[in-house]
Amino acid sequence: MYVYPIPYVFQEIRNVKTNSIFGYEALLRPEDGTDPKTFINARMMMGGTHQLEVDTFFNAVKMFHKLKMPGYLKINSFPNECLNVHVALLRSV
Repeated sequence: MYVYPIPYVFQEIRNVKTNSIFGYEALLRPEDGTDPKTFINARMMMGGTHQLEVDTFFNAVKMFHKLKMPGYLKINSFPNECLNVHVALLRSV
């Protein structure tokens, strides 16, 4: 399984009581300046939501870990997709 590189930026999620950073939300930001909605629609035309979902989860987590971000990571997901242990095992090989 190939995972296509997709760049993300991380937006702070703050605790409103303490104003401390609770975690981050991964936001898709294509390097060519394409707006996220257009990028997602184009990727869906190429093969549906599953590959985009796999790419999103692996790229966002990889970047979050590489940047040594503190706190939790929030990743938006398509409601019709569900990644499972088999996908994770295939990617770890």
